[in-house]
Amino acid sequence: MIYTITTTLPPIHGGRTKSLLSRVKLLEEKLNIPNTIITTNYNANYNDVYKKFVSENKSSYKTKYENIYDWLSGFNLLVTPKSKLLNRTKYIEAPHGIEGLRKEILEEKDVIRYYDNDTYVLYRKYRQGMKVLEFEDFMSPASKKKVERWEYNKYGILHRKNYYSPKTYKKNFRGIIR
Repeated sequence: MIYTITTTLPPIHGGRTKSLLSRVKLLEEKLNIPNTIITTNYNANYNDVYKKFVSENKSSYKTKYENIYDWLSGFNLLVTPKSKLLNRTKYIEAPHGIEGLRKEILEEKDVIRYYDNDTYVLYRKYRQGMKVLEFEDFMSPASKKKVERWEYNKYGILHRKNYYSPKTYKKNFRGIIR
């Protein structure tokens, strides 16, 4: 087994990633040497990237992938949720309405602002054409700036929380869920 470590495997990439994938594919197909690519950046949707590489023939179906954050989570980060009955991919939907809050749908239609009376308290971004959350920003009632962001993977599962300084509004802490 040959292990290759890289920071990231972007779905749209340049020469370094292309070279890495070509080398790994060559070792597997021509020399029959198994390979594992280890990534060190955070990406809750890496399974889609891996599938894309195989479908575009940039990677072999034999290639194994591991992500350090998935490993740290006990291999729970990149899990695809399945329905119990039909074993189909399950998406967790979030309703547009929240009890006690007034909503304002923006022109993009996948973005909603929420108000408690006239106080701006929440910003939600949905995946295009779905009721699956991409992220939620919790706003400071005093400044109307975000103080917390909850990020969701493509299935609508909360996977990360970012916290912002109430004074500078810059990110000061990131917590990974799961």
